[in-house]
Amino acid sequence: MGVDEPQPPYALSDTVYNGLFAAPYDLANGTPGVTPYPLTFPPLNAKAANPNTGVIFNNLYNPQSGMTAPPPWNTYPYTENYFFSIERQLPAQTMLSISYVGNEAHHLLGVYSANPGNPALCLALNQPGVLTAGESCGPGDENNTFNLAEPFAFNGVTYPAGTVLQGTRIGLNTSLVNNNVQSGNFYGNNDYEASIANSNYNALQISARVRPSV
Repeated sequence: MGVDEPQPPYALSDTVYNGLFAAPYDLANGTPGVTPYPLTFPPLNAKAANPNTGVIFNNLYNPQSGMTAPPPWNTYPYTENYFFSIERQLPAQTMLSISYVGNEAHHLLGVYSANPGNPALCLALNQPGVLTAGESCGPGDENNTFNLAEPFAFNGVTYPAGTVLQGTRIGLNTSLVNNNVQSGNFYGNNDYEASIANSNYNALQISARVRPSV
């Protein structure tokens, strides 16, 4: 199973912020946007052994986000159905039926972030003196940049003062520094479509039927 959405540099998934065809990438508040076109695509013979150095990936394809992919550990969904019923004949030609009906489904597809912001990193950045004056890390800051006022150590790596950290999404990133890109991260939010969800249904069914006299 492959991804369900083409991604750069093989295709481009864009967000149009308004309905103005003359400037579709401008924000709704009038802030000018940056158009990604015209694109420069790698030649067809580009590969790891024959890299194409003519394509500048920094600031052109970053951050890659919005990709929903199935993780390799997905498995098949299945359901279980069960019921129990009791019927009794009552006076006056009445039939009473009481039933319990239920089912369970397992390994259904559910979507969750493959690279959420790391709360431990965010808390560490908020220690006194770590960030430049006026900066802080909190909810919704996963894609923000952070300027270090002093050396900062995290996950065994020490970043010198003055380093610009590219957000707190370290799940898909090999480093918190994105090759000197001034803004944006390696990846924005990307999702897994994983077989992790479950569902259940339980019902009590009661019916009474009166048989007509013959």
